Amino acid sequence: MLFCSYDSAGAETTRILLRYEMGNQITRSGFVVLSDGTVMRQESLMGQTTFLEDEKLSPFEVQLLIAQIDTVAQFELLTVEGIDAALGGPFGEATIYTSDGYSALLYTLVGTGNMKKTLICVPGAEADVLREYIQSHVRDQMPLDTSPCK
Repeated sequence: MLFCSYDSAGAETTRILLRYEMGNQITRSGFVVLSDGTVMRQESLMGQTTFLEDEKLSPFEVQLLIAQIDTVAQFELLTVEGIDAALGGPFGEATIYTSDGYSALLYTLVGTGNMKKTLICVPGAEADVLREYIQSHVRDQMPLDTSPCK
């Protein structure tokens, strides 16, 4: 299993549940939630990076997050190509990690050249819960205002 830490006996101790990174050439936000409830953020502005640790999730909140991730990871991805892009526009992704160790894409926005972008995401209300959770913690947010993933 990727993205884990282990104790000396080889038992898994902590793993990533959710990883997010979004930004442009000037600003960038990073966000990670670990299975022990640790919530870490990274906010960058013009080369200056600040590392923040948010309030730890309770064991109950961690279990709710894992259940939400396991549900959303089963859904089909939606791909939208040819989205107009602007210089300096945002790009990045949100990845979720299931209880059995698989990674799944929640949202990605990538430049494809010629001032166009491609959006790949999980649509629907269940995925919206995870996106809203991320959005509430970061400065550089997923552009969802015109997204079919909303």
